[in-house]
Amino acid sequence: MGVADAGEAVRLACLDGRADKARPMAASLPVSVALVALLLWPVVPHGTVLTWAVLTSLAGVADALSSWRWGKVRARGAATRAAEASMLATTVLMAGSWASVTVVARPGPGHRDIAMLVLCFLLGAIANSQIVNAASTRFFLAFMLPSLSFVVFAYAGGDRIDNLVAGGAVLMGTLALGLHLTANRTWVGAHRLAEDNARLADQLRAANAGLEAANRSLEHRATHDHLTGLANRERFLAELGDALATAERHPGTVGVLFVDVDRFKVLNDSLGHAAGDALLCELAERAQRALGPSDLLARHGGDELTAMLRDVASAHDALERAERLRRAARGVYDIEGRRVPASVSVGLAIFGRGDCAEDLLRHADAALYRAKQAGRDRVELFDGHLRAALRRRVDDEVDLREGLARGEVLAWFQPEIELGSGQILGAEALARWAHPHRGLLPAGSFVELAEEASLVEDVTEAAFAHTARLLTRLVEVRPDLTVRVNVSPSQLADRALVGRVEQLLDDTACPASMLSLEVTETAVLAAGRAARSVLGAVRELGVRVALDDFGTGYSSLSLLAELPLDALKIDRSFVGPIASSLTHRAVVETVLTLGRRLGLEVVAEGVETAEQEEVLGSLGCQRAQGFRYSPALASDRFVEAVTRWPDCDQLVPVKVA
Repeated sequence: MGVADAGEAVRLACLDGRADKARPMAASLPVSVALVALLLWPVVPHGTVLTWAVLTSLAGVADALSSWRWGKVRARGAATRAAEASMLATTVLMAGSWASVTVVARPGPGHRDIAMLVLCFLLGAIANSQIVNAASTRFFLAFMLPSLSFVVFAYAGGDRIDNLVAGGAVLMGTLALGLHLTANRTWVGAHRLAEDNARLADQLRAANAGLEAANRSLEHRATHDHLTGLANRERFLAELGDALATAERHPGTVGVLFVDVDRFKVLNDSLGHAAGDALLCELAERAQRALGPSDLLARHGGDELTAMLRDVASAHDALERAERLRRAARGVYDIEGRRVPASVSVGLAIFGRGDCAEDLLRHADAALYRAKQAGRDRVELFDGHLRAALRRRVDDEVDLREGLARGEVLAWFQPEIELGSGQILGAEALARWAHPHRGLLPAGSFVELAEEASLVEDVTEAAFAHTARLLTRLVEVRPDLTVRVNVSPSQLADRALVGRVEQLLDDTACPASMLSLEVTETAVLAAGRAARSVLGAVRELGVRVALDDFGTGYSSLSLLAELPLDALKIDRSFVGPIASSLTHRAVVETVLTLGRRLGLEVVAEGVETAEQEEVLGSLGCQRAQGFRYSPALASDRFVEAVTRWPDCDQLVPVKVA
């Protein structure tokens, strides 16, 4: 507030204070006028007394009305100057009419005592005015000066006593003025302090309201997902934990749903992330409406939702509620002007004695996995069979971790041969697990487990280590061979892969061209731009890069143009039917032609029969691998096969269909 604004506020407050005090004083005026009139009645002509009493009463009414008008003007927020002038004028009128009593009661012979008593009444009125007008010096002077003027006029110039009275009245007026100024400063200071306190209190209330709003906002952000507005994982786990604690003590069962949007990645990649977010938000709204008011829906992460069902009466009840959510989410969504079909798969787990929140989520996730395996867009209940499978999975994960630590995960090498001559040109490193009880396990039996347990990098590192040992041996006998190693999406996104490749080359002292990294389209897209950067750096070292399983992913021609590739590998799903399917033969021929035009090696995977080999040869394919030539071999047998070729039939068995 500026200085001018502060001064105006004080002025208005002073006038408010004067008006507030004037109204009760006006109410007591008739009593005071009547007392003075009774004193004057025996000694002053009755007409004069009545005239004075009427005029003074009217002046009091006018003063009360002006104070009342001031209050109305202030209540309306209108301009106050006219009301202030009116109130000031009635104050002067009131003072003059009241003080005129000194003239009416001018002391005459034998009546000085009555005159003195009336004078005391007037001086008392002046003192009272100091209280009434303490807030405003102008109003105090407007009352005191007319009052003293009448006293001086009435008593000055008389005898010695009259002059003393007049002088004493002036002295008392001066003292009253001094007391008023002190009281006024105190009043104004108190008012300003009160205003400052009120302003500070308002600021504190505003700050407190702001802090409360900020706390509510922070609490909401801490417990809700910013995209969908649903509860987040932390809040879901906290409320689920509370619900389970209650369920342990009181009847009533809790169910947990794990919800995943079917083929969301395809929708997200094809429509864009903004459209994917819009789809997720609308789907979450539909799912929310399908749940009961006491149930809790949360975003677990990505395209995964979780729901807590309270007061579940039975497994049948929980399944019905899960189905209601699935049906509500299934349908066509209008996203950015496009009609997008979507559905969800749902896993359901029901609370059992001793289960914790993480247990229920894990069980629901296992049921969700089964729902997806069964074809998606369905609900699966976690039951005894799934519980046993989950326990086996936990045991398998522990075994795999321990197996990695013990060096049981190896790399075996499937030869890559030249069609026609049968000469070995290289190999693909394939992970194997030498399980102490279950024997040698192929990669397909544990790679998915490794991915779920975040152990795929450890498996790849084991393959790198065995490949390095093989290259150390091969560099002396066949430095022209190429050994291909599969790389995971997480490794593609990490520049540390470049350092790992450099270390392998240093440790083996082999030519960089002997090593090839195999990547899939899915892995490259998952790693984003980082994959292009990492592969570019690896290619600069002289290491080869092959695109694996070409044709099964997006078959993106832009990837062929952007990635620093040396080879394409045709997936076995196209090679398998090639002898009987013209369509598959045409696809393989197209890839072979594309590879030749781009200057890339093309390798056919999964060759198992002579017929497949014959068709591939007729199409101009020069490199192949598969059981037609050899399964994956331990490193010793692979080295022996390489060194003894072509007399190595016993080491490279042929599998005839």
